[in-house]
Amino acid sequence: MMEEFVMHEFLTTKAIIECPHHGRAKLTPSQHNIIANGQKILLETDTHIPKCPLSPNNRCIIIKWSNGSQFSYLKKERVKPLTKASIGTCYNANGKSGFAQIISPGQRKVLTIG
Repeated sequence: MMEEFVMHEFLTTKAIIECPHHGRAKLTPSQHNIIANGQKILLETDTHIPKCPLSPNNRCIIIKWSNGSQFSYLKKERVKPLTKASIGTCYNANGKSGFAQIISPGQRKVLTIG
């Protein structure tokens, strides 16, 4: 069964996301059924590893997310897709280091397969 939704600007594996020090994150989605323009949508529960250029002690090691969409189809699964309005917080070995930057635009047309 396939359903199509047009809503927010969702972030997909095609998005470009950087740590505050311009290290680009490797985007690995945890799901495979929600697609926008042929790319998997990223979820609030996904974590991403930036390739931060700082020295090992200050390097961003992970990006965690909040402020995901209240997309109704996924609400029953208790996961929220990421949008351009989502907030990525970068953490280094000592705690926080700042917020991730979403560089590329999101995708509006969403296709769910399942």
